[in-house]
Amino acid sequence: MLRPSKFRGLIILSMFALFFTCYTFKANADLKDVNEVHSKSFTKHFNRFHKLASKLSKQGYVYCIDNKAFFGKNTYPVISYSDRDKKIVVDKKIRFKIKHIWSYKNGISVNVVSKNKKYDSLVNFPTGIYDVYSRDKKLAPIVTFANKIFYKKVKNNHYNLEKLNSMANNVKSDKKRKLAKQFVKQFDYFLLAKGDLNTVPYFFIGNLN
Repeated sequence: MLRPSKFRGLIILSMFALFFTCYTFKANADLKDVNEVHSKSFTKHFNRFHKLASKLSKQGYVYCIDNKAFFGKNTYPVISYSDRDKKIVVDKKIRFKIKHIWSYKNGISVNVVSKNKKYDSLVNFPTGIYDVYSRDKKLAPIVTFANKIFYKKVKNNHYNLEKLNSMANNVKSDKKRKLAKQFVKQFDYFLLAKGDLNTVPYFFIGNLN
């Protein structure tokens, strides 16, 4: 199990050690690291997050690519999509579905496919994608407050958890209120699991900061 500080470290480490972002490092460094992980025998690294991947896959096409993510093709050797393609998927918020998650040393990556089937991609996990509903203007404040509780920017006590639950119950839309309450339930379990990545709430993917 990981403490919040260690969990944050894992996120940062996976982002820099596995999928170096283009705005910080050269593209050839990106591809060298990606290909080190996504060799022809990478399937043996599926088991660690197999259940999580299966659970997230059942959500369907609800994930979008973060603008800071490495955005590569699911091929061997791995090559990055063009800047134009990345701009399209980011700006248009093209929806993706999770297929696989795997790990290698301290790096974690995810294979996602777009709803229009045009893009079969590799991105860093859990920073490279986000649930589109997690950034909805009615739901984002709930995610933000949970983030503060997790990183102890507010006291992680009964009052704040009750406040989070109240925020979820006050969402007017039935669909969004259901999603908010689901997130709070997942978050509560995530705290009990001491930040185990296998229990990460859906709305925390791409939003842990």
